[in-house]
Amino acid sequence: MSQDVIEMKSGDKIKAKIIEDLELKIRYTKFKDSEGPVYVLYKKDIASITYEDGTVKRFDNQKNENNRSNSEVVIDENISGPEAEIIRIKEKSKVYNQKRHLIGFNYLQMVFLNIGLSYEFMITKSGFFGIKIPLDIGMNVKNNYLKKNTIVGTGIDFNVYPTGQGRASYLTGISMRYRYLRDNPFFYKATNSDATKAHYIGFYINNGVLFQATSFLNFSLGMGMGIRKDISRSTEPTRFDMIFDSSIIFRL
Repeated sequence: MSQDVIEMKSGDKIKAKIIEDLELKIRYTKFKDSEGPVYVLYKKDIASITYEDGTVKRFDNQKNENNRSNSEVVIDENISGPEAEIIRIKEKSKVYNQKRHLIGFNYLQMVFLNIGLSYEFMITKSGFFGIKIPLDIGMNVKNNYLKKNTIVGTGIDFNVYPTGQGRASYLTGISMRYRYLRDNPFFYKATNSDATKAHYIGFYINNGVLFQATSFLNFSLGMGMGIRKDISRSTEPTRFDMIFDSSIIFRL
């Protein structure tokens, strides 16, 4: 089956069937869904169109008639109301979610003398849901400002992006954390005693923002609030706890 290929100035390519070529915009349907909704793209966002017969049409000199983003998909005016808004959000999110594997380095963990890494996979192509696995490894550095030092920590986050992926995406969700911690004798000035070790488990509600600088380079800021329990010591009470995220992320 033949198809038209729309190449955007952002570098993205869309397999399509061109329905109408107007003065400032084109109308098309998805190649695999020719009976589906009709979309509109402004020519100032398009680098070229390769038609099914091999003819290439370029738009290098197209005038910038409006301020629409290069990656914005505009729904046809004939589709209106909530349906059009949902389609617009999904299609825009897919453009920003073409790379679904996120590998992060949480540089804020260095304040707590840990090396913080993470891996997140966007479950859906539309980018509304993700599963994230963090890994914190303690540096075993002597200090007198932390009550407890991390030996190793991990867990699982279930992230929800209510408005999908974009330049800035709000996220929320729940997470579980397991941490193996060591009491810091230098904090207690008890340098002659051995530090005791304990297992901790915590549950949190997260909120944050994911920023996309480029298609492969992202940044995130987030915070989670919840409770932490020492499961090694029955006398230790359940405590309020917070977790923080400030990461540089590579999308693959």
